[in-house]
Amino acid sequence: MKKVVAIVAACAWAVPTLAQAGFFGEDRSVKYTVAADYVENDVSFSDTDFQGLSNRDLDTDMVNLKLGFRPENFAGRGSFVTFEAQVGMGLSDEESANDIETDIYYGLFVVPHAVVFELFELSFPVGYARTELSKDGATETFDSVSFGGNIMLPLRLFMPDAPDIRISGGGQVYHQSSELRVFGYNVGLRWDF
Repeated sequence: MKKVVAIVAACAWAVPTLAQAGFFGEDRSVKYTVAADYVENDVSFSDTDFQGLSNRDLDTDMVNLKLGFRPENFAGRGSFVTFEAQVGMGLSDEESANDIETDIYYGLFVVPHAVVFELFELSFPVGYARTELSKDGATETFDSVSFGGNIMLPLRLFMPDAPDIRISGGGQVYHQSSELRVFGYNVGLRWDF
């Protein structure tokens, strides 16, 4: 698990560093984003054969890394669309009977954004995701449509010379089907470059 966290941290550091060094070029018609969120999830099993967890509610937490790009022709006045990939990994092993481990989560999303009065930004990720959960040594993979909503506050409101970084918070349904629902709340940072 420590290796996974180290890889996520290295990726989150490398992309902005390459961008500042001019690796992506100065004259481009695409804007890139990198974000990292801490996520607290509720996992509700309805009807499943997995580990006898039917009618059980469990908890899990994870770190979610998001990498995205936005072509300039998808930008309008006060609104734009980002195409985003998300990869999440659980932070801790099962510590109690109410915990379940998120081995890995990943998905592809279309994310409409709206800037409200130049004060804050709203985003609504919609996509398809796969979640791998494990409990008591057994692992099961689930995939479905995923959707959510976030509100972001730019640091430039308080520090005009700050990089284009936003503090974000929100919620997302990571999986929803007749047998399982995984939904959670997230807080993190997003950098546009």
